[in-house]
Amino acid sequence: MTNRERSYEVLWGQKARLELARMKQFNINPKRVFRNSKSILAVNPREKAYDVLNDPDSEFNGYYCHLGL
Repeated sequence: MTNRERSYEVLWGQKARLELARMKQFNINPKRVFRNSKSILAVNPREKAYDVLNDPDSEFNGYYCHLGL
């Protein structure tokens, strides 16, 4: 990361963690997905994010999300 890049905090909601845990049966490593998404979105999330969460009832409404891992 250069001096011009800003590091962002990456959060996973409880619902997303539970859904990720359910994917373990498909040989998906939840810890690896979790770690990689945090690494990917921590720098320049606007460029790397899959989409912006659009759910007015969610506490994470407006946050960038990355689904294509």
